[in-house]
Amino acid sequence: MFDLFVGADPVPAAAPECQTQPCIEAAKSIKEFADFNADPCDDFYQYACGNWLKSNPTIPDDKTRTGTLTTIDDENKDTMRAIYEGTYDDLIQSITWQDVPKDFHVSEQKQIDEQNFQKVQDYYNVCMDVAAIDAQGPTPAYPLIAKVMAAFENGNAVDVEALTAAIIELDSNQAASSLFDTYIDADDKQPDIYAIKLSQPSLTLPKAYYAQPDGLEIYRQSMVDLLDKALGGGAVGTSSGSSSVGGIAALKSQKAQEANLKLLSKAEISATVDRFIQFEKQLASISLDPDRLQDPRQLYNPMPLADLQAKYPLIDWKNYFESLTAPGSSAPDYAIVQTPSYFANLTSLLQKSSSATTASTDGANQQQQQQNANMDQAIKDYFMVKTLLKWLYALDSDSRDAWQPVYTKLLGGTTAIPPRYRTCVSYTDGSLGMLQGRYFVMRKFGGDQERDRLENIIATVHETLLNLLAGSEWLDKQTLEAAIQKANAIKYKVAYSTLSPDERVPQALQDYYSTATVSKDSFMATELSITAWQVNMMRSKIDKPLDKNEWHMTADTVNAYYNPSVNEIAVLAGIAQSPVYSPDVPDYLLYGSLGFLIGHELTHAFDRSGRLYDPDGKLNDWWSAATAQHFEERSQCFIEQYNGFSFQGPNNKTVHLNGKLSLGENMADNGGVVAAYTAFEQLWTGGPLASGQPQPKHERLPGINLSPEALFFVSFARDWCSMRRPESSFVLATTDPHALERFRVIGPLQNNPKFSEAFQCPSGSYMNPQKKCTLW
Repeated sequence: MFDLFVGADPVPAAAPECQTQPCIEAAKSIKEFADFNADPCDDFYQYACGNWLKSNPTIPDDKTRTGTLTTIDDENKDTMRAIYEGTYDDLIQSITWQDVPKDFHVSEQKQIDEQNFQKVQDYYNVCMDVAAIDAQGPTPAYPLIAKVMAAFENGNAVDVEALTAAIIELDSNQAASSLFDTYIDADDKQPDIYAIKLSQPSLTLPKAYYAQPDGLEIYRQSMVDLLDKALGGGAVGTSSGSSSVGGIAALKSQKAQEANLKLLSKAEISATVDRFIQFEKQLASISLDPDRLQDPRQLYNPMPLADLQAKYPLIDWKNYFESLTAPGSSAPDYAIVQTPSYFANLTSLLQKSSSATTASTDGANQQQQQQNANMDQAIKDYFMVKTLLKWLYALDSDSRDAWQPVYTKLLGGTTAIPPRYRTCVSYTDGSLGMLQGRYFVMRKFGGDQERDRLENIIATVHETLLNLLAGSEWLDKQTLEAAIQKANAIKYKVAYSTLSPDERVPQALQDYYSTATVSKDSFMATELSITAWQVNMMRSKIDKPLDKNEWHMTADTVNAYYNPSVNEIAVLAGIAQSPVYSPDVPDYLLYGSLGFLIGHELTHAFDRSGRLYDPDGKLNDWWSAATAQHFEERSQCFIEQYNGFSFQGPNNKTVHLNGKLSLGENMADNGGVVAAYTAFEQLWTGGPLASGQPQPKHERLPGINLSPEALFFVSFARDWCSMRRPESSFVLATTDPHALERFRVIGPLQNNPKFSEAFQCPSGSYMNPQKKCTLW
């Protein structure tokens, strides 16, 4: 029995202890996490997570962070490893459902299911065959680099035709980011159709890093090392099980000659890297900061093809659009330009090249001509390196190890590489995710019966959100009616896909992946086939109605999401695992963890960006001016609150959160806690929402003398118990819309009066400040 810090009202002594196995395990878990000697009103994160932090003083060498959710992710990957390293019959025998639902077609489609299993298992195995991958050295990337570089073969100048050809090969055919990013997604104002969206590129490093000399030196040295190993003309080192030094060098020379690709001297590598980084720094300088990419109204800039060509004549846009379109379909005549300032500045930057646009250079002096030539070469270097980086994950260990310091020293702070099986499970998920999702669900989820239970919990929290909206006094009548209409229209995707494709039906999955082939002998050949399948799937969307049944994450993923264009939430089977989801624990634990997760996603429908979409998913500012002003004022409170949170980043430098960048997620966190707590409270006290629901057993957790209300908040916080390296924390705080885990607990609870009541926190204490930020 732990001593408790004075604060929380205990559960009535007359209430019996829950002695079921789920309750015993839940109590044990909470004791392993919580530090009951800490003051919950001074630092609730320490209170809820302190014992776990003490028991986990170090982060594993191969991880940037560790915690509750990363543990679930590891366990999910370990499950898939066991499945892939066993047989199909092993999988079937391991299913623990009392009755396997007929909807999963395990019996009547067994042969097809076995074929699907063999396909996904073969993918995992060819990924695991590091010896075969290493035996090829970096050479599988040579033909791919050569295809991109062939665009520049007609001369030294980088003109519109050459740049268009290079972008089509890298972007459209190899599915990589080059000078800009291209998405095919719902048109925000016509959400029943797909549109091409153009945005600034995904840079190799976060934008802030290009202004850090120390970080750039690590970046530069890693890139020199990589190019030396992958494209250098001299001998390279070897990894265990790979060919000899001389064998790899000879293989490189042979494959480079076959691909018509020139290998580089050390001097050429150094110069190439300098030009590449300088060019990337220029791209970073004209890219918008992440916090300026949060408002969908500013990102929605539809532009007819003719206007696009006139404003940004850096490539042949008609030709590019046609490359994104499946044969027999009509290429779109417009695109949505999400970052117009970037494209304008990119056009100006490339006009410094001798012929990147139609501008003539007649009469240019020698200095100008040299600058033009340098820019041309920098563009070629950029495309070469970007192609190599795209395929690096599928290359040999020597090449991958050369790049590792970018993650270990710069971005993540790790000192070791993750176990290969976890990497290959992740790759399998990215390539054949619907198949992996099926077998994960069969092994680790309860099928349709469990899915129905999960959906019932979602519906309960959803009903709570409707009540919270109805009670929001700052919404005027017009806006309130529209808000309730939108909330009523929110749809659910639960656990796994039952349409497009139906993961329960082996035939549907076989049809879905029919053109994606797996080579047992070559990981790169497999990846090329998968990439071609993915590209063709994307191309097939153009000129077609929006597929509203499509899932944007796979079933085994530890996550959930809200999709504003469809006005739906998805809660995946991968995150519906203990301790987030343990269906037989008391409601105060269930709603504190899973209930919060659901409330978080539902609240996204009314966050800074989600609120701008109507019930049908159309970008449509349906708020009255006065109510929108109230919303902005309340938003500013959250921005200021989270701006005040800080942590120790790399080199012990104090780093503050960016409250504007994380505003949407912070709103969802705060709203999620309120919605989940209200749902729990209704069920626990027999309120209106409890009608028709199973009556809760008012039982204590064994050995823990805390009230149900207090345990709700402990359960909520436990999901965010984690440790994160300073390097990873800095990347998250400067690029990610989510706050650090500690502040995902502290922030919402500082704003929540119910929390302060449960733990009797004095007004003005750290966890009960007088100024509180609220929406719902």
